[in-house]
Amino acid sequence: MKAFLKSHEFIILSAIVLYGATVAVINPEAFFTLSTLFDLLKGASIHGILALGVLLVILTGGVDLSFPAVGAFSSYVAILLFKSMGWSSLAGIFAVAIVIGIVLGMFNGYLVHKLRAPAMIVTLGTSSVLYGTLLFVFGSTVIFSLPVALRKFSNTAVVSAESVAGTTSLHPVVLIWLALAALCFFFLTYTLRGRFLYAAGGNYSVCERAGIHMLGLQIMVFSVVGALSAIAAVSFSGLYRMASPITFLGEELDVIAAVVLGGTSIMGGRGTVLGTLLGVLLITLMKNSLILIGIPSEWQKFMVGVLLLIGVTGPILHQRYKQKSAVKARAKAPLTLHMEKR
Repeated sequence: MKAFLKSHEFIILSAIVLYGATVAVINPEAFFTLSTLFDLLKGASIHGILALGVLLVILTGGVDLSFPAVGAFSSYVAILLFKSMGWSSLAGIFAVAIVIGIVLGMFNGYLVHKLRAPAMIVTLGTSSVLYGTLLFVFGSTVIFSLPVALRKFSNTAVVSAESVAGTTSLHPVVLIWLALAALCFFFLTYTLRGRFLYAAGGNYSVCERAGIHMLGLQIMVFSVVGALSAIAAVSFSGLYRMASPITFLGEELDVIAAVVLGGTSIMGGRGTVLGTLLGVLLITLMKNSLILIGIPSEWQKFMVGVLLLIGVTGPILHQRYKQKSAVKARAKAPLTLHMEKR
């Protein structure tokens, strides 16, 4: 318990509680509702699924900028295929999208390892290629007439309740997010390959010399990112009843900011699933509540940028403070020992 109270996760949790309390004081009628809670969780779930993939890549010391394009490409092609063939299977749409996402992720992982180029540069290139391909082949056509199974998915509810504003419900995508988070936690905590991700972020070349198959590790990580991006994109299309070739375009900042704000080191080697979940919740809460407290929605990107800067600089400054304190403690130790001998 003491360790948690000193952890970065506790700081983020405290920030969520403090910010939520502030919003509740300013606008209690709009904030203290079941509908607001369900909307917050639903809004956080899509970015939350994406953030789990981003967490895995950053742990290895890289930054993936292609996950929005991978998700958009996978979901759009899968939905268009099922619509064109007249098929209607929710599991089938998810399965096809996931397979496409995995293949694209494997390609990313292979390029990153073989080219020895920064993952950020490689994935920026593949992102442009994927979005460009979608726009060149399909134009800006948005699919509104989704397969029946996907339309039903948008109306599915785990829990429903009556409120002043009408019926409110908790969407299954929230449970999908939490289940995937639990799987990621198990993978990172209890599997050897999960520990390899932290080691790769600490020192990539040392891991190679130690005999770890880094090509396989990179392909695995980016494959998981591709699968998670596909799941998030199909879920997004189901929630909002549309499939667009530019789904998630420009969403990189919000997702990466949530992961970094949750305590993941942008240099790799440090980060947790819990911190990522809390980072996503904090940014979603902030974005959803700006209007409630009278701040124009145009300030959303500004606030996300500020939180990203805090997430990056905060741990660095804290680490420097700890190092200085340790140096001072070691400097005082010989003097204390000499005085005791006298």
